Amino acid sequence: MNFERSFNKALLEGDVEEIKRLSSCLYETYSRLAYQVAFSILGSEEGAKDAVSEAFVSFLGHLNDIGKIKNIKYYLLSSTRYISYRQKKKEEATLSYEEDSDFFLREERLSETLDAIALLALVKKVLTKEEITIVLSHLEEGMSFREIAFSLHESPNAISGKYARAIDKIKKARKGTL
Repeated sequence: MNFERSFNKALLEGDVEEIKRLSSCLYETYSRLAYQVAFSILGSEEGAKDAVSEAFVSFLGHLNDIGKIKNIKYYLLSSTRYISYRQKKKEEATLSYEEDSDFFLREERLSETLDAIALLALVKKVLTKEEITIVLSHLEEGMSFREIAFSLHESPNAISGKYARAIDKIKKARKGTL
């Protein structure tokens, strides 16, 4: 059967029933061959079935362009091959990410931990105990300057000034100018 000619004729006549029949016949004729192509690339039954289905849906979505398609069999098999390789590439990227994610997460946490340890060592080196208390109370515990001032029996303005000077000391020390 010449599918190209038959589809063109059915489309020109607007014969929906004939298009459905031809689509069914086309699937019966080429689905096994397309499945073999997909399976040889993907190696999985489910993936091959998905690729074949996607290729046929793609073809049916382009029925209006049927005049541009010279060989439907070639179109379907090429589409199946392309879809299969795309699917395989996605699967490989996913597997690679899953294998490496634990490593990267551990490396990221280690790096963050080392950065935090280095910062704490720097803070201990350049700030007084009172300044460390003020900075940690404000940043870690979320206390306002008024609350810190109340707990240290000082004015909020004094605490705000000490906090600003402590932050400046840390910035200068990180830049290496202290």
